Amino acid sequence: MLKDLKFFISYIGEIEIFRKIHGVAGSDRLMNDTQDKDIAERWALRSIDEAHMSADDFYTIVEVGFNTCKNFCKSRYICGDEACRCIRSLFPHPKHYEQYLLIEGLKTKVMGTVALTRIGEKTFD
Repeated sequence: MLKDLKFFISYIGEIEIFRKIHGVAGSDRLMNDTQDKDIAERWALRSIDEAHMSADDFYTIVEVGFNTCKNFCKSRYICGDEACRCIRSLFPHPKHYEQYLLIEGLKTKVMGTVALTRIGEKTFD
């Protein structure tokens, strides 16, 4: 229940931040499909120069990782796998997310190589 409440609060927070930044008025407290899609499109089209992300924040996400929704995610369904609220809430621009995916892929390859090396070392001991 607490986890759901935290997600809901973060969801409402994203809507309010979007409305303040883009001057969108609205009386409803929940984002509808059209608003979610609009936010995702603006997120994808904004200039990388306007989307600052500190190196420390980026490295923390790379080090710790992050999770998207485990079950059905309406935002992912509406906006696509790479533009859902989970991703937009962490990465100010799609390029940041692309770099994250590239580094995660490299980490996976390196960890696989390390694991194979350790198996090989144990085999020849």
